[in-house]
Amino acid sequence: MLKRHQIFGNVYHVLWTILLVAFVAVGARQVWIGPNETIVIHSTPFASTDAFFEAYFHAPNGSQHCLEIMRRLYGKGAIVFFCPPQTWRGDLSFALISYLSWPQQIGKVQVQPADLEQRVRSLDRSSTAAVIFCDLQPPAGFTAGWPLGDRLFIVPFPSPK
Repeated sequence: MLKRHQIFGNVYHVLWTILLVAFVAVGARQVWIGPNETIVIHSTPFASTDAFFEAYFHAPNGSQHCLEIMRRLYGKGAIVFFCPPQTWRGDLSFALISYLSWPQQIGKVQVQPADLEQRVRSLDRSSTAAVIFCDLQPPAGFTAGWPLGDRLFIVPFPSPK
């Protein structure tokens, strides 16, 4: 009986050793040669935010475009971001724009499309530099601005009438 126990113990150790050698061989090959598919990672300062703008808003180089717009607006007043209530695109785009435009003050307003025009017109134009519309159709008179992506639009204040 003891002999059978020793045989199973030795087989157990041999199998684990073979498995370990296989993992090391495959891992070493991957490290030495590299993965089979070509993965291109652009190592720019805004690679991750550009990836989000490209994937979700169809805006290549969205970070650079956002920064250029925010430089024009910086120090002129607050920016108000309008989006429909509880949407992931509104949350994501607000987070991206807030991150890229820091330390510019940006306020987020979740509004139903029917109430949008009233909310925009009630803003204090003297303290507001721009409004951003995400997944909302800008009201009449607020269409002169910069598209930042698919259904993401920035309108400077004072907007032309």
